[in-house]
Amino acid sequence: MNPFTPTFGTSPPLLVGRDTDLDDFREGLRGGPGSPERATLVTGLRGTGKTVMLNAYEDVAGAEG
Repeated sequence: MNPFTPTFGTSPPLLVGRDTDLDDFREGLRGGPGSPERATLVTGLRGTGKTVMLNAYEDVAGAEG
């Protein structure tokens, strides 16, 4: 039996344990071009939340303008 239940990018109601990643991304946006936090690589196995993180980064970017 496969425990993976695909939801393909549906964001969970609560994103746990990613505050540091989101804060680093936010600081990269605020730091402007040349800020090391602007380079972000999102990798992982299927179902580990890559698309959810990209959606969260999009939300941060929208909030930062």
